[in-house]
Parts: sequence; structure tokens; C-alpha cells
Amino acid sequence: MKRWLKRGVVAGFVGLILMIGLVMWIRSSRISRGMEELNVAIAETEAVEPKWRWDDLEAIRYRNIPPEQNIAEILLQLDAAERSLPPREYQPFSAIDFAMRDVSDHPNVKLLDDDANVVRYMWTQLGPMVELFDQLKDCKDGYLPLTITPDWVSTLMPHVQKYRTAFMMCRIQTWLALHDGKMQEAGEMLRRQMTLVASMGDQPSLIGQLVRIAGGAISRADLERILGQGEVPEPLLAELQPMFEAESRYPFFSVGIRGERAGCHHLMTNLHNGSLTTGVVMGGGTAGMMERFQNWRQKQHMPKNHAFMIRFYNRCIEIGKLPSWEQVEAMKAVTMPPQESEWVFAGLLLPASEKIHQSEMRQESWLKCASVAIACERYRMKHKRWPTNVSELVPEFCESVPLDTYTGKPLMLRVVKEGLLVYSTGPDLVDDNGTLWKSGSTFEKGLDYGFRLWNPDQRGLPAKERPPEMLEMMPMEIE
Repeated sequence: MKRWLKRGVVAGFVGLILMIGLVMWIRSSRISRGMEELNVAIAETEAVEPKWRWDDLEAIRYRNIPPEQNIAEILLQLDAAERSLPPREYQPFSAIDFAMRDVSDHPNVKLLDDDANVVRYMWTQLGPMVELFDQLKDCKDGYLPLTITPDWVSTLMPHVQKYRTAFMMCRIQTWLALHDGKMQEAGEMLRRQMTLVASMGDQPSLIGQLVRIAGGAISRADLERILGQGEVPEPLLAELQPMFEAESRYPFFSVGIRGERAGCHHLMTNLHNGSLTTGVVMGGGTAGMMERFQNWRQKQHMPKNHAFMIRFYNRCIEIGKLPSWEQVEAMKAVTMPPQESEWVFAGLLLPASEKIHQSEMRQESWLKCASVAIACERYRMKHKRWPTNVSELVPEFCESVPLDTYTGKPLMLRVVKEGLLVYSTGPDLVDDNGTLWKSGSTFEKGLDYGFRLWNPDQRGLPAKERPPEMLEMMPMEIE
């Protein structure tokens, strides 16, 4: 071999060694700097909140509840009972939802008798679920331990989604009681529903807290329907008002974010120590040459992603401590990681926090309006007229002047021909004279969040008969 060729081979080999050494040095430096950031982020967290890891949250959540009084345990049995129902062309809950749909946007309109009969019949088809639902009557709290998986995201919370079934069953019984004119019974069922909502407690995940938000929204809508059908005895209203007020103050977002922070820390720690591979997070496999290379390449970015996520969650929790009307702008200032490959973990694992926070703000506003609406109804029952300003409710029906979640100013009342509107400006911060947003539609400027109350002569109005062509769409025929 010629001398110049040998020199070239040697130079190439030396260059390759130097290149590999440079890559390894850069990788090691990135890991080292990232670990420094991570240790600082963990120290910052522990200085403010020492018990922030998953095991700490689970220890705080622990409740010693007898199984027969444990709502979560009964809901697991409810799930098994629902799975055991025989298959049929029309599932009970789907048929019930169809029958109730026409008047769901008109709380002061009664169910058609035919629709009420469909709901009653389908209730009888729920079999053992009814008996289990009745067991919930005297239960006050629920707890189920959550065993975190190595990747956190696959951690099972089997009872959480079954709360939705329990909420629906409460709604069915509330609507049927209203159809029969049993206002006391309807109010008591709503009280049971609010107890179920509160029993969800501090579920350490945003999914769990979103289910709790859904339960509160269903309860608010059912309260609007109850007060749109007749008069509830004053003592029962006095029980319901603080339940809605307490739920409006519950920090759904902060509780959920704490769980996400703990779970994310658990996952990233397992990625660091090799218990998991990047394929689990990035949608790849857990073995093979490509997966091993990907794991090796991304490991240099793990510490700084980990540190970023902890600080991101910490910032969200700090924002949750501000007055609600200061939180919206603060959340807008929270930065997401750059859309670059080195930030892949943070990009994939961090939640859409601003949207979830908007859900909490809307829920707080709605439930606060619901609580004030109960106070207004109690005021009307005593004084035979609607209040014109929330200050009239203090101190007899409210301890202090209730404030708008979005502006920090007093909630607004507007007496209209049909009754009274209790409302908040909503996120556009503009008083739109109580033009209320409807759940399920896209929020637009020019709308408010709020609650409707009807004059006594506008309550329990008869529903319009369903057109013949709509009768053909009914999901079942009662035998």
C-alpha cells in the first residue's frame, strides 16, 4: 500500500476517533448540564411542597372507608353489573338520553308523558345496577388506591369513568321525580349527586378532575331544571347552596396538575435509570437496534426535558394560587417547549394546560352562578320578588358579595320578563346583558356564562307534542 494511502487511512481513523470523542463529550456535557438543571428544579419544588411525589400524594389521599360505604368500591360493582346486561338493539342509557333530549335545553318545560314512560321502562332494564345505585344513598365518600405503572400513562383508574354512569342515574331519577311533581325528592336526588361529585376528592390526574368537572356541570344543569319546574322547600335549598358554593371553590386544575407532575416525574425517572425506553413515550417498540439507538440519542435530552416539565407544572400550580381574575393572563404567559426534536418528551407529555384551565374557570363561574341562583330563589320565596343586585343577598343568603370569576367584580343580576338571570361576563370580560352561552357550543364574544331562573307561572310548562315524523325515530317500543 502506498505511503500516502496509509497516511490517509490513519488520518481518517484518527478523525473518526476524534469525532466520536467530540460527540460523546457533547452528549456527556448535555447530560451533565441537564442534571444540574433537574436537581435545581427538584430542590425548588421540595422547598415549596415537600410531599409532591406520587407516593406522597397517594398517602395524602388515603381514606379508611368500609367497602359497603365506599362509593368507589360500589362503582366498580356498578361497572361489572353494566357489563353483565344482556345485549339488546337499544341500550338503556342511549334510549333514555334520546327521550330526554328534546327538552334538555328548556329546563322549564316538562317531559312528554311518552318520553317519561320510555325513561321509566328503560330504568327497569338496568337490572342489578338499580340496587347498587340505591346503595349509594347513604355513602358520603369514596377511595380506591391507585397503583402507578412504570410509564404512569397506563395507570388504571377503573372507578373514575363510572362516576359518569352514577351521575346519569341521578339525573334520570331527578327528571322522573320532577315529572311526577315530587320537588322534595328531586332536590334530595340532586343532593346525592353533589355528594357523589365531592366524593371524587383529589384524584391525582387531569382526567379524574375533568370527570369531576363534568359531574358538577350535570348537577348545575339539573339544578336549573329543578328550579324551572317548581319550588323546592327552603330548608333543602339551604342545604344545596353551600354544596354548590364549595364545589365552585374546589381547585380542579391545581389538584390535577399536581398528579400530572408526580406521574411525569415518575416516568422520566424510569427513563433515566433505564427501566423504560424512549419507545414507550414516542410510540415505538421497546427492543431492536433502532429503538436502542433512539434511546441512546434522546437520553442526552432527558434531564433538561424533565427539569422543564417540573418547572412548567410548578408555574401552573403557582398561578392557581392567584385570584381567579388574574389567572387567565398569567396562563397565557406560560411557555410551551420549542417544537424541536430535543424537546420531544416535554412536547409529548405536557398537557394542553391553558384549555384545561379554561374548563376550570368556566366551571367555577357556572357553579358560583348556581349557588347565587339558589340564594336568589330563597330571597324570592321570602320577599315575593327577585333581588336586583347581589348585595341584597348579603348577609341573610350570602356571607359576602359573590364576585365574578373573570373580572373580580360583583356577579350580575338581570330581571327579565320570564324571571331572573344570574351571570358572569365570561372570558370576553364584557357584560352582554345575560345573553347566555349554551353548553356544547363554541364560545363566542357577545355571550355570558350564567344561570336562568323562572317566575313561578313560567315553571313546568307543557312540552310540545313530537311531530309524527319524529315518532318514527324513537329508539324503542314499550312492551
